[in-house]
Amino acid sequence: MVRRDSLVKVLDFGLAKPMKMRSAGEEAENEERETLLQNPQNTPNSASLTDPGMVLGTPQYMSPEQARGLDVDARSDIFSFGIVLYEMLSGKLPFNGPTISDILVSLLNADPAPLSRYTSELSPQIEQIVANCLIKDRERRCQSARELLTDLKTPETQIITRSLPQKAPLSIAVLPFVNMSADADNEYFCDGLAEELLNGLSKIEALRVAARTSAFSFKGKETDIRDIGQRLGVSSVLEGSVRKAGNRLRITAQLVNVADGYHLWSERYDRELKDIFDIQDEITLAIVAALKVKLIGDEKAAVLKRYTDNTEVYQLYLKGRYHYSKSTGEGFRNAISFFEQAIEKDPDYAPAHAGLVNVYIFLWISGYVSPNYSVPKALEESAKALAIDDTLPESHLALGLLKAMYEWDRIGAEQEIKRAIDLNPNFADSHLQYGGLLAAMGRIEEAQREVKLAIELDPLSLLNNLYIGFIYYWMGLYDQIIEQGKRLIELEPRFFGGYWLIGIEAWARGRYEQAIGEYEKAISLGGDQLVLSQLGCLYGISGDRTKAQQVLEQFEAQATQKYRGKMEFALVYAGLGDLDRAFELLNEAYEMREFTLRHLESISLLIPGLNSDPRLAGLLRRINLT
Repeated sequence: MVRRDSLVKVLDFGLAKPMKMRSAGEEAENEERETLLQNPQNTPNSASLTDPGMVLGTPQYMSPEQARGLDVDARSDIFSFGIVLYEMLSGKLPFNGPTISDILVSLLNADPAPLSRYTSELSPQIEQIVANCLIKDRERRCQSARELLTDLKTPETQIITRSLPQKAPLSIAVLPFVNMSADADNEYFCDGLAEELLNGLSKIEALRVAARTSAFSFKGKETDIRDIGQRLGVSSVLEGSVRKAGNRLRITAQLVNVADGYHLWSERYDRELKDIFDIQDEITLAIVAALKVKLIGDEKAAVLKRYTDNTEVYQLYLKGRYHYSKSTGEGFRNAISFFEQAIEKDPDYAPAHAGLVNVYIFLWISGYVSPNYSVPKALEESAKALAIDDTLPESHLALGLLKAMYEWDRIGAEQEIKRAIDLNPNFADSHLQYGGLLAAMGRIEEAQREVKLAIELDPLSLLNNLYIGFIYYWMGLYDQIIEQGKRLIELEPRFFGGYWLIGIEAWARGRYEQAIGEYEKAISLGGDQLVLSQLGCLYGISGDRTKAQQVLEQFEAQATQKYRGKMEFALVYAGLGDLDRAFELLNEAYEMREFTLRHLESISLLIPGLNSDPRLAGLLRRINLT
């Protein structure tokens, strides 16, 4: 108990044992007393003493030697203190289970989950202190309270020591629901249901929700829940299944505690399709109750908000989202079709308008169409979505991207992206894009904070991890670029992004031969046209004019089938030293308002002659990059 003057009073010692420091002369005198303590049947009041080997105490807070009924000493208290410290830092017990037997097995045989699973704010020093307290072999454990106190007083532990009362944030991942229907085409409905639940929960500020990309990366895989929790950094996982036959639905859902694998809540719903919105609300509120989350202000209304009561419109929207997530040309075309069908049936269905905005933006960014075609459509649908409902975070993020990449309006872009974050604090893409904008504006510390949040929310997204590497490049953090590249290769060695990042770092350091090797690996694994244009530039800089020219010829051939950005051509000409032609193309790219121009300032630093050309400064001013 803590008095008002902050003095701590220990009111319950639990099972305490008095111990006395003895001198050498006292050993013989106390030998008989120790014998009596070890053989309580010889004492007059033996009924009040514990039999040898009997285990007393709260199992979750015992030391291994105490659990075995062995003699205990001060090091047992240090182990128990380590358990309490672990619990204070993580909000979880290091050793737990549904029964006493399970707890004791965990205590004697299992290693606790790393504290970093529950919070990213710990220093390595405090983690090591806790680990030293929880060593099962007491001969290797921290040996005294004085030693422990000395460790806790180091400067590295003071910040975390002062913030111990702060509870680790609640966190959850929503996995894609399994399709148990006879019709495989119902997969869109299963994915859509999980995504809608995820979107609703992500609007709760007190709950950290893993992003869709990371959570859905486990789709179709037999992965242990604990492994999922560790990789996503969450404490609970929602999984389920859907059986859909005509208008009948059977939905099962279960919320699982990552630490021990036990269900926190589960339910089965046998309903009709028209009840889908009620089912979603019931599942969401059941999760909130199971996690003991307190909804504040207007959060409940935001979480349970419905944009339509028409199940046909809703299913068309889910189909659009399903095809959009494929990120292919065909997927984008199908998504447009389904979103437009939903709007035709309900013109005021804001999510479908917001879906069209995203499709048109990514058609442009992916090079499928020119900005002259897609951006006006994106702006039109964005205005419609926000006019219908100003609280859609996706619409504000999309408008922020358009302002940043097309209108080159950084102030307006920041306002829109911050609005998206306010509406949904768990929106990983918003934090990522905000980090990129801040990095381009030279606000490095703020950019690092946003990037860290984005990667915590969406740790397994390949594209987001790639974009974070570029943000590190804009910041000039070359060591982090290498780390991010290696992380990407570890996540997916067949993805081009990790090799691209490592190639950029080598290029920036002047190691052209290594850079070309990494870029060629990236191209062989599906690297896009921007990767190829940079490789063509590198060929020119390193003196291989033949290969640089071949890249230009490849672009010319592709331009008859697909939009090829003028900046892609310009980079290759700049690498060949033809700066006049490069600036002609860059000015054309400006007239087309190509989004790749936002990279011009950083990439120009790597191209001899381009950065010092006086024409560059004028162009950068026109696109608001200085």
